[in-house]
Amino acid sequence: MHATGARTPFTVLLVCTANRYRSPVAEHLLRAELAARADWVIGSAGTQAREGEELDSRVAALVGVPSGDAGSWRSRRLTAQLVEQADLVLTAEEAHRQVVVQMWPRALHHTFALLSFARLAAQLPNESVASGHALIEAVNQARTHTQPPQAGADDIVDPVRHLRRKLPACAGQIRGAVTALSAPLVPMRVAANHAR
Repeated sequence: MHATGARTPFTVLLVCTANRYRSPVAEHLLRAELAARADWVIGSAGTQAREGEELDSRVAALVGVPSGDAGSWRSRRLTAQLVEQADLVLTAEEAHRQVVVQMWPRALHHTFALLSFARLAAQLPNESVASGHALIEAVNQARTHTQPPQAGADDIVDPVRHLRRKLPACAGQIRGAVTALSAPLVPMRVAANHAR
């Protein structure tokens, strides 16, 4: 058991194909939504990403990141090490989830399509879980009582073609998912009191 005041980081990894649009949008929106949770470490990667690319200016504008604040962000290619280090992996598509699990089979029970995880989290009472690990456990339990979606139903729109039209729609899907998955988490000060 950890000493009072010592909080083990809870690492979330968002995954898409190129780590250019969907996963960076999800990374920044989730980080903003959970800004009060200093123990949550949120990052992203792409199954076919080019290493070291800067944050796209259109993504920065959509998620409200001032251009000067986006300078340290760089794209990353998905690796087994990144998956191994993550407590929760959320993917843009079911196909990405399959890549993650093939890369690191032990990640099976904490890897979800982002929209799937959000849909299951939306079934939980608001402010009902105190930690990321408890959220995963509750979502896994909810999944056992839920019919699986049709193929492709939980895939986030890929904006790579028709970027001007599809990127806002993609961001809208992700924004709704981020709101839904964070709603079951109790406020940070309450969670801290529970941990004492």
